[in-house]
Amino acid sequence: MLYIRWMSAPQFVGLFLILFTHFAEAQPRLIPIDYLDFVYFVNIEENKLYILHDSINYETYDLTTGDKSTKKFRFISDESFQYFQKNYLPVFDNPNDIMFVDYGCGRVYQWRNDSIVRRDHSFHHKNQFLNATFYHKGTVYLYGGYGFFQFKNIITRYDRLLKEWFLFETFGEKPPVTPYYYTYFENGKLTVFNFTDIHAEIAQVYQLDFEHPTWKHLGPLKAPPPISVIYNGKYQRNLSYFILENALVHWNVQTCSLEYLSISKRYQFRQIHSLGSKIIALAAKSGGMPFYFLIYDKEDFTFPLKSVEKIQKKKDSWVSWWMLGLIALSSISLMAWLVLKKRKRFSRWYFSKMVMEVLKFWLTKSNFQIELSELNDFVNYENPSMETLKKRREMLLKSIKSELIDQFKGIDVEPFAFSSHPQDRRIKVLTLNPVIASRLLKGEVREK
Repeated sequence: MLYIRWMSAPQFVGLFLILFTHFAEAQPRLIPIDYLDFVYFVNIEENKLYILHDSINYETYDLTTGDKSTKKFRFISDESFQYFQKNYLPVFDNPNDIMFVDYGCGRVYQWRNDSIVRRDHSFHHKNQFLNATFYHKGTVYLYGGYGFFQFKNIITRYDRLLKEWFLFETFGEKPPVTPYYYTYFENGKLTVFNFTDIHAEIAQVYQLDFEHPTWKHLGPLKAPPPISVIYNGKYQRNLSYFILENALVHWNVQTCSLEYLSISKRYQFRQIHSLGSKIIALAAKSGGMPFYFLIYDKEDFTFPLKSVEKIQKKKDSWVSWWMLGLIALSSISLMAWLVLKKRKRFSRWYFSKMVMEVLKFWLTKSNFQIELSELNDFVNYENPSMETLKKRREMLLKSIKSELIDQFKGIDVEPFAFSSHPQDRRIKVLTLNPVIASRLLKGEVREK
């Protein structure tokens, strides 16, 4: 006789959830990869994955159908393809501007008309290895990294017109220098997770909005330790998802929280890219080889929410409010005293239109310092050649110097001085004479 054992309600619900999760999980399109010694990028506009195995041939795969085709391309370089393969990071956020950036900052190549060609006037800087690379509004940026025996917390940007790298100026308290960090970039906001060591589980979180580039310290957050995150990818610290053994972790920019997503062990993710309406992941099936590219529609790349970690906010107290009130009252009193004590005559300084615009910009800068390259924005009209741009910049500097000397005849010093940037000696810095800057700030800069 056959006996049937009925399950209890909790057992039935548990079995249902397991089966539902298994069958409801999105089934990606699989593109098998024989070995990992290749260069790849995605052109989301063409809906194609490109794989370059050598300096002559490449394969493309249609992201929807998986159809494969093989073509030839030209690799135009004085470096071997093997060196290129191991020392450049593909940046393919923009399908019309696919680039390959030197891991340590410096040389830049571009994919153009079935060719890889060099686009820079730079060299191997060897100054920002293990950086976080990201792309924003047509510009490649590098945060942090290691070079010349020290770690960095700077941001450099690639200038497409001058074909050189320059320091990107930020304000506020920068994240402290550390080798233990990873980042997330979305909608013009760079979020940096800083740790004290490779096994630490508490990160100090900093954020930079590129619309107003001032660093903000969001506070401490329980986060995946660096050892479990940053060595999944290929020399890249800027990640779309933080990949753990049994979970994916996603940073929610709107709520400033980490969302832990449960994933099955069907695939072992290595890298994940979010591009347009697609998610492209490099993964292996459980047990190791072979590797696959997994192609998901973004709306199907969903997993059960496991947990959420939020920034740890400090609790306000009546003491804090009392101190704030005291500071505000003191500030108001000081301002009133300064207004009453002010006896100096208000001055107006008159300059030509362009000099006036430069000086107003200069006076807003920290320590009255600007990079020489920042003057390009004032003379970069009518798409000038590089030679014309440099001549205009020289003429502008002469005009500034001449007009400042004319206005401040009693000051027997140079109106401004040249120096090298302390963190990157390739960058020239102009410092406005502090006496002149002080007088300009006390008065009013006007056009003649």
